[in-house]
Amino acid sequence: MQKAEEKAVACYQSGNFAAALRSFLNVLAEDPKREDILVYIANCYDGLGQKEEAVAYYRKALKANKKSDIAAANLAIIFYELQDYAEAQNAAERALKINPRNASALSVMGNLRYRKKDFDGALKFYQRAMETKRDFYTAVLNAASIYFERRDFNTAYFYAKRSVQSYPDSLEAQNLLAGVCIELGRSDEAILILSELYEKNPEEETFKTFFLKYHDVLVLYAASILKNVDAAEDVVLGCFVQA
Repeated sequence: MQKAEEKAVACYQSGNFAAALRSFLNVLAEDPKREDILVYIANCYDGLGQKEEAVAYYRKALKANKKSDIAAANLAIIFYELQDYAEAQNAAERALKINPRNASALSVMGNLRYRKKDFDGALKFYQRAMETKRDFYTAVLNAASIYFERRDFNTAYFYAKRSVQSYPDSLEAQNLLAGVCIELGRSDEAILILSELYEKNPEEETFKTFFLKYHDVLVLYAASILKNVDAAEDVVLGCFVQA
């Protein structure tokens, strides 16, 4: 059974959730109360987009081990994604009672306040999450977003840059950083970020929104370099022609 479990973990780590799920279910059949396997199964269902099944197995994991802060925190994340905010808060609070330093649960608590525009309350939880895991993605990115909404662009830049450095493949983080750069007058940096992103993801829908919002600023910046507005328009459209 050890080889079966190793195979399941390998499939899980490679992102093959369907194969991992089959293997973990076989492992679970030998020991139905293994909390770690129940959590893996729930994670697999979540990775496959089957949220209700994931919830059921996180609950089973908590039944097997009432002190599983991982299961409780993951349950909070699922409920938040399902927009069941009351259950999300209950699960996050449960996780934090077990482990006050659970970054996922802290981040969910921050998200619950962020959606209500309680920025100060949200930032307190995000800061606690980052104290536990310095580059915890959701906390860092949402902190950047809050400071952006507050028009504190220097602080927003600090967190946005940090989120991109930690998660360079995140389109959301890259777009936020580019927006902050433009607000700070760093259009050269913004264009570099966006042109590189566009090369990798030419069909990404977020470019449309970004292009419409910052079109005039980008053209003015390009014109200041090229000394020609028509040429500047061509350059900007060249970066985002399919956007």
